[in-house]
Formats: sequence, structure tokens, C-alpha cells
Amino acid sequence: MALALVIAGLLWSNWGSRGEAQPEQLSEAQRRALFERTRADLELCATTAGTALGDHCAHQAELIVRFSECDEACRELAQSWQKGPTR
Repeated sequence: MALALVIAGLLWSNWGSRGEAQPEQLSEAQRRALFERTRADLELCATTAGTALGDHCAHQAELIVRFSECDEACRELAQSWQKGPTR
């Protein structure tokens, strides 16, 4: 079961980076597991270890805000890793 969730998460994050998938397209269990894993990753990113994981942390921040479960605290956690507007 865990392997299936990891595979689903990897596939979803690959599709999500191209704008083709949304969290609502996952099963409830897959969406919950992916959200919890992504949030845990972002919490790690908020530590000093996050400096070594820059690209991963930025991707996780982009991913987590797509979830309806991402509340204000979640958005604040992701905000520091999201890219701002460019000119």
C-alpha cells in the first residue's frame, strides 16, 4: 500500500508540474497521504536542512497550495518557498 501511494505521489507530482492534475483527481486516501507527506517535507524545509533541499522545497510549496486542505498556516509554511513574480 505504501509503495502504491509513493508511486501515485510521484506520478501526480510529475503531472501536476505540467498543470494536468489536481488533488481532487486522486482518491481520498492518496490525496490525504500526499498532502501529509508534502506538509512533512515543508516542515523539514523550514529547518536548516531546507537550505540543502531548495528545489525540492520549492516544488513541495507549489504542490501543497493546490490542496483544499491547505489552510492559512499551511500557506504561510509554503510562502517562503514560492517564487514571486518576475519582470
